[in-house]
Amino acid sequence: MSEDVRARRGRGRRGEDRRGRELDPAVEVPDLVARIEESLAVAGDRLEPGLRQRAEDEVGRTGARAALGSAHTVVALAGATGSGKSSLFNAVAGFTISTVGVRRPTTSHPVACVWGTGADPLLDWLQVPSRHRTVHDSELAGGPGSAMTGLVLLDMPDHDSRELAHRADVDRLVDVIDLIVWVVDPQKYADEALHADYLRRLRGHDDVLIVVLNQVDRLGTAEREAVMGDLRRLVREDGLPAATVMATSTVTGEGVAELRTLFADAVASRAMALGRARAALREVASTLRGTVADDEPFVDDVGGDDRLTEALAGAASVPAVVSAVETGYRRDASAYVGWPFTRWVSRLRRDPLRRLGLKDHKLTGELGALARSSVPEPSRAQLARVDLAERQLLDTATQGLPPRWAESVRQAPVRTEDLRDALDQSVVGTDLSFPRPRWWVAVGVLHVVLAAAALLGLLGLLALFALEFLQVPYPDVPTLSGAGIPVPVPTALLVAGLLGGALLALVAGSVVPARARARARVAQARLEAGVAMVARERVLVPVADVLADHRRVRDLLTP
Repeated sequence: MSEDVRARRGRGRRGEDRRGRELDPAVEVPDLVARIEESLAVAGDRLEPGLRQRAEDEVGRTGARAALGSAHTVVALAGATGSGKSSLFNAVAGFTISTVGVRRPTTSHPVACVWGTGADPLLDWLQVPSRHRTVHDSELAGGPGSAMTGLVLLDMPDHDSRELAHRADVDRLVDVIDLIVWVVDPQKYADEALHADYLRRLRGHDDVLIVVLNQVDRLGTAEREAVMGDLRRLVREDGLPAATVMATSTVTGEGVAELRTLFADAVASRAMALGRARAALREVASTLRGTVADDEPFVDDVGGDDRLTEALAGAASVPAVVSAVETGYRRDASAYVGWPFTRWVSRLRRDPLRRLGLKDHKLTGELGALARSSVPEPSRAQLARVDLAERQLLDTATQGLPPRWAESVRQAPVRTEDLRDALDQSVVGTDLSFPRPRWWVAVGVLHVVLAAAALLGLLGLLALFALEFLQVPYPDVPTLSGAGIPVPVPTALLVAGLLGGALLALVAGSVVPARARARARVAQARLEAGVAMVARERVLVPVADVLADHRRVRDLLTP
């Protein structure tokens, strides 16, 4: 038994998980199928259509093969015209099944030899014509074949045939059979078409590939060693370092028994189909993994982007609304803390928030969604700043991403026309109402007391003047002595009421601007929070969702 064959029999047929632990193919294959299917669903149209179709086809083939069960192991002999694969097929079977002759190509259809029964559904799926199927039994083989029961051995058409249908059969079967035995001869073992079109396609399928140098009886000892060494080198360069390379001859019988042993091992393990499926799925996963980057930029969809929020706040006329809040506070404050005899002037000015359509919005649900403000439309300059901030964000979010993913990120934000309406809704929906300050009430009550005192004093003086004018005796007027100067009570009430009210208005009025600015800052924070929510919902979250999909696809496809 050759070293390659012994090494092959000693190799495990298990993969490893991310921690290096062995995985049974029966466990790994369903997991690979699930991860690839989920990655295709998550990636969507961000995958190149041709690649997506190939991946779906491979997963479909794997599912179809799995549905046929693992009771049979399909082994196919493939090779070029004149390589002697049909002779080798007959030698392994133990009797003549496939035609051998000088006419080329000899094998025009796949020919099958089946050890055991129940393989018809599998052969139908492989599209092997019924007339080219042979059941191997003890009468034909000359002895029991229990070790090979479950083997389906195929002799495939020549891969270099000038008949396109023959080559199409080879191309189709190479992708679905469980164990491939590629038969080469000393003259054409280095044929570039063989290595470029077939062997290199099988990278990652080392465990399910045997390369056989047939007709070695035609070589001398030195030639044989040189050719075998060169063939091993070429197979390694094809990316198949673990593939078995062995020599056979149907003339001397060399290697035939070893092939039967390998086939019996494959049948006994019942894992060859799963091994081939695992290798094919790993290749698909690796190819799909190449469509995503090793990392993706971070987009803060919680804290938001300051530049974008600032630009959107400008487009939403937040500064104008904040100014209206401050002005409205001053106006409303004067109605309470202003001098009662002049505060009516402030009521002549229209409420700035009401002018913007933002006063006392109580509508919710559908009616609230229909509400509109009267804030100015964003100017071209403001919209340009929004576009610039968004482009800067997208440039950051697409750094290092593959083109299709980068385009998906750029298409994620909601378009500007919808954004305008969302910004207006955020302003309309912001609560700009504030409870009336208690100090307003206290100052207002004090103003009423002082105004009442002034009014009583005035009425008292008017009454005294009327009595004096009519020459009517009037009682003594009570006086207040201050600094030794008696002052009539009506006069004291009038002076105290007027001066006290004016002074109170002056003091309270000096507090109003600071409080108005504080109220404006609170309103600005609320408005910017609403604008930031629009930025998150319409720009940041859609972009972050695409990046999360990218990360999910990478995680699914990373072994």
